[in-house]
Amino acid sequence: MKIRGTRAASVSRQGLCAALLVASLTTAAVGATPHNAADGDPSPGNDSPQSRPHGTPNLTLPDLRPKPGATGKPGESALPSGGENSGIPATALAAYKNAEAIAKEKYPSCHIPWQLVAGIGKVESQHAAMGGRLNADGTTERPILGPRLTGGEFAKITDTDGGRWDGDKLYDRAVGPTQFIPSTWTDFGADGNNDGVQDPNNIFDAAAATARYLCSGNKDMTRAADLDKAVLSYNNSREYVNAVLAWMRKYSDGQVGVMPDGPGLPPSPSGTQPAPSSPSSPVPARHPRRRFHHAPQAGRQHR
Repeated sequence: MKIRGTRAASVSRQGLCAALLVASLTTAAVGATPHNAADGDPSPGNDSPQSRPHGTPNLTLPDLRPKPGATGKPGESALPSGGENSGIPATALAAYKNAEAIAKEKYPSCHIPWQLVAGIGKVESQHAAMGGRLNADGTTERPILGPRLTGGEFAKITDTDGGRWDGDKLYDRAVGPTQFIPSTWTDFGADGNNDGVQDPNNIFDAAAATARYLCSGNKDMTRAADLDKAVLSYNNSREYVNAVLAWMRKYSDGQVGVMPDGPGLPPSPSGTQPAPSSPSSPVPARHPRRRFHHAPQAGRQHR
């Protein structure tokens, strides 16, 4: 004799299944980790074009000697390194803090501090001072271009952007405040000021792209090995890593002053030499700037 279940028992079983499904989904949600947008970016290795010699970075280390009478407590200022050399122009500082804010939203597991991006900016272009005056919209009065990468002292990298960013149709040159190789910019460029344009010559875009590049491959900047790997992928030189991390730690200790946006540095043959006229196209015109992804004005307040 076949026994049929009662309707009450059927309803009870359906309710139990529903309860188990809800519990399963809740457990999955609690255990989920935040999505890191940089996970989709391939992790550049130490042999990537960006890591190869592409200019002459400033490897001068900050003076970390304690101030006379200091107790050594965190946050106490050290002796200034070359006077204003330890300061950051207001617009550059705003761009670095804006890059950190974007990274917190897009790459939450990276934990990149603005001070690391500032260390790159300091070593690569003196916080964009190599481009002359840094304007409040993030542009410099002239492009910051590294030497032509024709081999020899520097890497040999033939043209990858048709001269769009570096004005050279034969060889690549590092571009902008954080000195991106054009092909690297194609892969990792960012729109830091939310104006619809990814421009390596703008410090808000360059800083945001630097954070994206360093965070790629699911790296976590709180891990010493990931931090080391990230900076080496930017320039495969131990001296470069030492300089960038020294400036990062100096800024992290509160040893930074906010400077007004000044006239910058005069043109340098190694940093802003013009592209040869015959095989090259003009450096692209500046795009008008509108608004920021995150409000960078807060980073420009004097402390």
